[in-house]
Amino acid sequence: MIIVTIIILVFTCVSQGLKKEYMSPLFIFPALWLVVLFLYNLRLYGIYEISLNTEVILFLGIIGFLIGATFFKYVSIKPKDYLYSNKICFKKIKIVFLVVFLLALNFYVPNIIKVLQGTTVNEIKMMLVTGDIDLGGITMQYIVRPFTYIIIAVSTYCMFYRRDQKLLIALGGIFLIFEFFGAGSKTIILYTIFCIALPMTKNITGGIHKHFGEKKIIIILALFLFVFMGSKSVYFYISGCIPMLDKVINTSFYMPNGYAMGFVSFNSVIRLLVKLVSLVGVNLNLPMFEQGNLYIARFEYTTEVGYGLKYNAFHTFIGDFYVDFGIIGVIVFSIMFGMLSMYVYRLYKKTNGSILSHILYCIILYYIAFSLVRFQLSNTFLGLMLIYSLTIVKFITYNTKLSIIKK
Repeated sequence: MIIVTIIILVFTCVSQGLKKEYMSPLFIFPALWLVVLFLYNLRLYGIYEISLNTEVILFLGIIGFLIGATFFKYVSIKPKDYLYSNKICFKKIKIVFLVVFLLALNFYVPNIIKVLQGTTVNEIKMMLVTGDIDLGGITMQYIVRPFTYIIIAVSTYCMFYRRDQKLLIALGGIFLIFEFFGAGSKTIILYTIFCIALPMTKNITGGIHKHFGEKKIIIILALFLFVFMGSKSVYFYISGCIPMLDKVINTSFYMPNGYAMGFVSFNSVIRLLVKLVSLVGVNLNLPMFEQGNLYIARFEYTTEVGYGLKYNAFHTFIGDFYVDFGIIGVIVFSIMFGMLSMYVYRLYKKTNGSILSHILYCIILYYIAFSLVRFQLSNTFLGLMLIYSLTIVKFITYNTKLSIIKK
């Protein structure tokens, strides 16, 4: 079944490549999973084999995404008028981002000082996971870390189209440093690479066509990430999710009390609603919410993915969907994931790469790239960065009182 899946992925990649749709979900997603399955199939370092039913469920999840993305490729969409606006409220953006910056200092600076004193970035990450370093509470999880990704997306947009906004460009670099050294996040580097690469692959009106500086940044970041992790770590980071998914499907440890009914995959949405209603004195004591939290906590444990080799408990987006509703959840949610990804991509193209569509698609690219880890809406701040971008960010980036000018 894995070979069949690989053949379909190759066909999809070639089809999109011939059309030069290199940033389309129908190219990025199959290219990613082609690499994952190819590396796993090499069976290096004694990585575990998986059962046939896991291969089938993996196939259904991947094909489900491709079906959803392909379907929405042909559905008519009509972007909101403000997405065509060239009236960006940079003053409002700067005020909000500077507030986030000030809130971030209390969390990141002490951790960065630890790094300067000899603590490694990996140790910082582990201390955050074990609770030896406080996660920063509501301020970090609900404001700073979600906005970190939004700030970096805005910064990279300005690198190409508004180089006069030097403060915003600088803030993107600062938050990249904050997340990497202050939170031990390696994924933030790959996210930044996507944010820079996105405008470079499309000739957008008004863009800068000579991207030599941006290419150098991408190469430096990519080499740094690979050297920092090492080849063996990279191999298990990419392919270790396959035997982990097998454990999720075939053992009871990750779902001891039955299906989670959506409280895992959409944990960030539910958590936000619970927090909002608590502000007005309503305490939603939902048993399924607590069960979802229990399941998510179990996904944080490192596990054995090869003979005597423990690594991150990456269970893939399919693992979350399976834990919520079984095979039906894998099929339905994977299709919806593909549809959302293609919708945002088409929004990006149709609005000629507007600032908000750039933010949204950068985040969707992150969701796609790290679909080998989990479905990102299950994580509080990674889910909130998408929710905020779909809701409140438009009020920060655009002045609705100004007239709308279509290009």
